[in-house]
Amino acid sequence: MMHKYPLARGILSAIVLIVLTSAASADERWVTHGPYGGFITSLMQSPHPGGGVYATVLGHGVFHLESGAEAWTSLNAELEQLSAFSLAQSPADQDVLFVGTSYGVYATVDGGMMWERRSGGLSVSRISSLAFDPLDSRTIYSGGIWQGDWHVYKTTDGGATWTPAWAGIPVGLEITAVTVDPDNPQVVYAATEDRYGYVVDEAGVYKSVDGGASWNPTGVALQNKRVTALAFDPGSSQTL
Repeated sequence: MMHKYPLARGILSAIVLIVLTSAASADERWVTHGPYGGFITSLMQSPHPGGGVYATVLGHGVFHLESGAEAWTSLNAELEQLSAFSLAQSPADQDVLFVGTSYGVYATVDGGMMWERRSGGLSVSRISSLAFDPLDSRTIYSGGIWQGDWHVYKTTDGGATWTPAWAGIPVGLEITAVTVDPDNPQVVYAATEDRYGYVVDEAGVYKSVDGGASWNPTGVALQNKRVTALAFDPGSSQTL
């Protein structure tokens, strides 16, 4: 059953995002720039020109800093009660956002005015990562935890249904990030870590060349490493 929530917009009283600025003396320094009030779990630069920056805050939901703005705006409705951990924006429509929470995936198609649950078949208790297919905005990958085990799931219908997509990733590894090759959406990467020592020598980065149907470890230098984030060079998809 879908649950929709009207937006309760407001300026964030959450925690602190620290921003690197350049002083007149050319010395670099970090300054606080909000949001204030909780632990920031993820940051996302909008892929759309002038789209600004988004943040998810533990226990406070989703916030948006518009390009050139000084204050963060709440895009929460009831999301602040769910604890948000990850966020992704459709490459085709900047009003379409998916957020991973402690109770599955929620989506908005109007920039945050209304949200609905999009977790059909997604049996997880925390969504730590989300990534859109760059050519098909109805295809999305998620990494999450269920009963102590981390898994990758995939939807091809905009979140109405999700199916397992982790064959080849050892059970016990935490899925910390998922990203899709911007030039070849069949190529997907997943970052993992073995936080609790359950899977010895298996952590690192895994790669799928068939849209998540199967995975293999990649990057010898990253094997048995704690990898917590992934990003492509915006100027070259050959650099990850």
